[in-house]
Amino acid sequence: MNLTLRQLEVFRAIARGGNMGRAAQEIGLTQSAASMALSELERQLGVSLFDRPGRRIVLNDNGARLLTEVEELLERAAEIELLFASGTQAPSGLLRIGASSTIGNYLMPALVGAFSDRFPEVRIRLSIGNTEQIIGRLLNSEIDLGYVEGSCGKSQIESSVWREDRLVIFCAPDYPLAARRKLRRNELLAERWVLRERGSGTREVFERALLRHGETLAVRHEFGHTEAVKQAVRAGMGIGCLSRLAIQDELNRGSLVELPLPMVDLRRDLLQLVRTGKYRTACMQAFADAVRRAPGELDSSGL
Repeated sequence: MNLTLRQLEVFRAIARGGNMGRAAQEIGLTQSAASMALSELERQLGVSLFDRPGRRIVLNDNGARLLTEVEELLERAAEIELLFASGTQAPSGLLRIGASSTIGNYLMPALVGAFSDRFPEVRIRLSIGNTEQIIGRLLNSEIDLGYVEGSCGKSQIESSVWREDRLVIFCAPDYPLAARRKLRRNELLAERWVLRERGSGTREVFERALLRHGETLAVRHEFGHTEAVKQAVRAGMGIGCLSRLAIQDELNRGSLVELPLPMVDLRRDLLQLVRTGKYRTACMQAFADAVRRAPGELDSSGL
């Protein structure tokens, strides 16, 4: 068997894009050359990697199994190429990061900026979604590292704690509860709530901390974005629960008011996720080490 990196590169491009023409253009081949490379790869492996219903091309189970291995192999090959092209071992290349909403919007910009100042040869592509979406992108090899607020029980993913966060229950300054110095838990349960959507790490941690067996909340509105929750609460539509990271500016200005918690622990761990068995490139390792520090605290070694 004489597989080539070019064949694997063609396969990956088609698998990612789901289109032969776009894949060929992306890697600088004609469509016929890309099609021949894929056909030769399938012949050598003795399996079909795509289903071809009509004029479409769709990754099948064989292709999905191969894609994970190909991603790892091509990443290693790219590292070798960059290492000797630059004559240095400094991290370089593309790093794909996924972050859940709070982390992506309120932590990652500063972290990525500080990292990029130290490692200008690393190109970072950041995608933001809820915790379930970030886990899905990791499993599909769409990102290299994930940073989430919720839990991850997938055996295919390794998780580690990298920071701690705390959720805050809050309301508008003129909301009836705003002046209260003490609240009972049953009062909170009876309130109108404005929350993040199910599948978000914030929602998961909040419900796990507040609710007991069989209890429910009067959820008036659900939003897929933190800013929408803040605006709805500010408009008096109910009370909310978000990360302190997300509402600290509003608390400082007084446009939102933190409510006292009746013996409810809303601390949570922020997790770093990586697919089990994934090869850790120099870019991945440098970034993982760097973000354990506060923004701007990269030391002279950058690691």
